[in-house]
Amino acid sequence: MKSDYESEELLSGEDTSEDEGGHAKIRKVYYKPAHRPENIRFEKGMFFSSLAQFKMAVTEYAVHGGYAIKFKKNDKERVRAVCEAHCPWVILCAKLDGQLTYQLKTVNLEHKCTRTYKNPRLSSKFLASKLVNKVKQQPNIKLTQIQEKVHGKYVLHISRSKAYRAKRVAMDQVEGSHKDQYAALWDYCHELRRSNPGTTVKLMVKGYKEGEVRGEQPGKDIQPTFQRLYICFEACKRGFQSCRPVIGIDGCHLKGPYGGILLAAVGRDPNKEYFPIAFAVVEAENKDSWSWFISLLLEDLGNERIYTWTSDQQKGLDTTLKELQPGCEHRFCCRHLYNNFRKKHPGLLIREHFWKAAYATYPRHFERIMAELKTIDSEAVQWYVSDWYKVETYKSCYAPLIYPTNDPNMWTSPQHVDIL
Repeated sequence: MKSDYESEELLSGEDTSEDEGGHAKIRKVYYKPAHRPENIRFEKGMFFSSLAQFKMAVTEYAVHGGYAIKFKKNDKERVRAVCEAHCPWVILCAKLDGQLTYQLKTVNLEHKCTRTYKNPRLSSKFLASKLVNKVKQQPNIKLTQIQEKVHGKYVLHISRSKAYRAKRVAMDQVEGSHKDQYAALWDYCHELRRSNPGTTVKLMVKGYKEGEVRGEQPGKDIQPTFQRLYICFEACKRGFQSCRPVIGIDGCHLKGPYGGILLAAVGRDPNKEYFPIAFAVVEAENKDSWSWFISLLLEDLGNERIYTWTSDQQKGLDTTLKELQPGCEHRFCCRHLYNNFRKKHPGLLIREHFWKAAYATYPRHFERIMAELKTIDSEAVQWYVSDWYKVETYKSCYAPLIYPTNDPNMWTSPQHVDIL
């Protein structure tokens, strides 16, 4: 049983009334978007709320039916849609005088054309509107999969470039435009300071006219472009005071239209888990950007403690650390070392000895593993010890030892009250 809101009259989009004599007045038909493209119908006198609504309806109709429809006349007042040269199909939609309403003035729905395999109405923007949900569920969808889905649904062929443009527009609708997000950086920095008092936020921009601009408010005659951003939350500053004085630093490339490098500093909490300290986005990974990042980091954490830094083999980083914090210890990540080590010394047995040596915590254990490795590959020992593991540095780290205790039967018993 249908309710009053599901009556046939309401679903049809028609507006009819009767005069005092009971005669029906002029029948008005309003366009309502159909859930399925095959249900789209046009008739003379149909009303549209805007030309954009009319063009979207024609696009849905053309793509689903495989018609090569084009907008021959397209301005703010009227739009004329025609099919191929030999096809009589035509629709004209024009604005009514004194109203923000548009009506179909000319309608000829007869087709004498065949289905086209390349449809001009299947634009990347239209295709993106159909891909939004798919991209949201599967962000890494391949371009070939998009081409196959379009062919299976519409029996149409699209190029890889159109599939790429459609995917990019759909990703912008899902994640937001990169350009708009960069434009909101000033507000984002202000909101971080408001919501997290004590948080350090440093934004560096570059101007087109007056060189580099360092500050939070660009000049009126300057069009700034993003260069660097540094963020260290107040909670991370306080939390790191309870962590070991060991800081791991590294950078990675950002994927996107504007590129850049993400720099990060992490520590180890008492549970041996990673503890985020600070991060920054810079234009490139070089000595200048690392000096900028580490100097701000030391200002936030304080230079009273001597930290041990771990990193990859980035050139110039060791010099930067020695300049900014004299006396600090700098170690290289074993994973990065092994990636270079195995190029000249491959093999499963050598790999096992490499990691055993890396986990060694006292000199004798380390020397025993090096002796075993020497019998396997003497050149590997030379690379391992002389280039990266210096004996003086190793001893300076592990010279303070934790000595084992005696058996409980050998403990001396001072005078004390037993603990319950």
